[in-house]
Amino acid sequence: TQYYCNSATTLAQCPENLITPYYMYDEAGHFLRGDGRFSDMEANLANPLFAHAKTLQAEHRTGDLFSNGLDQKYNMSVRGGTDQVRYYLGGTLQDQVGIVDYNTNKQRAVRANVTVLFGPHVNVDVSTGYSQGKTEFITVRSEGGVWHRQECGLERCSVWHQLVWSRGYQLPHAIPDNPATATKDESLGQGFLGFQERYPQAYENTNISRTFSRFTGSITATHTFGGWFNQKLTFGIDRGNDTDVEYLPGSADFPRAPTGSVHYQRPNTENVTFDYSVSAKYQLLESLGTTTSAGAQYYYKFNENIDNYGLG
Repeated sequence: TQYYCNSATTLAQCPENLITPYYMYDEAGHFLRGDGRFSDMEANLANPLFAHAKTLQAEHRTGDLFSNGLDQKYNMSVRGGTDQVRYYLGGTLQDQVGIVDYNTNKQRAVRANVTVLFGPHVNVDVSTGYSQGKTEFITVRSEGGVWHRQECGLERCSVWHQLVWSRGYQLPHAIPDNPATATKDESLGQGFLGFQERYPQAYENTNISRTFSRFTGSITATHTFGGWFNQKLTFGIDRGNDTDVEYLPGSADFPRAPTGSVHYQRPNTENVTFDYSVSAKYQLLESLGTTTSAGAQYYYKFNENIDNYGLG
């Protein structure tokens, strides 16, 4: 619940009887449906107190600003083999929709494992995985989305920017007309009609997205002999590729980039590991023995980032 002062003039202190509650989330729903206090908005678009009337269009939608999104996830796998060869193959398909229909997350992943026994002393395990997907976010970092990000000390926090920082006195039919301004009718609404900086549908034409893919693979070979000799060789790779886009269309809704802007990033990473270990046991007595071990490790890491920003 939020409050505003139901007065046609600016007061240093609002009398208690003029303090009026309102629910901006509910008002956002009325705005999008064109009902409630917004039912006559289309006839009043020429109101000079609409600071950004040129970007305002009457909406006639159904439902509320936010809605329940469908979350779907499907898994399928198969496994089998013989005494010498065992295998596993699995796949996952995920499709998520957030609180608005342009907030989505789609992912596909597949994984395969194979184990081969080369006799009683040698076995090899091969494991691979690949995933790719795209996430479309609801937030415009530089301009304040429906969920606005801002720095709070060392951590990033989120608030309902357009709703929490709303101005109830600017809603249509929120305050009476001021008789001192004969050419203006304050009761019809002002500014962004209660919203803090822009109307909520302005974010629908943005593209704030992350496209990603990742491949992981490993090979492990194990050799044992006579119960006293063991050696193991492991090789692994982890490669990730992302494409991050923050696109704002050319629009007066976004004054920091009225002719449009795009921020493009491509961070790529690769990690490679190699590990070899060998050990030998020697039993001196029934209750006394020794183990000698040796090994080698190698690690390689690669990072690359392409970053470009442009204004229209």
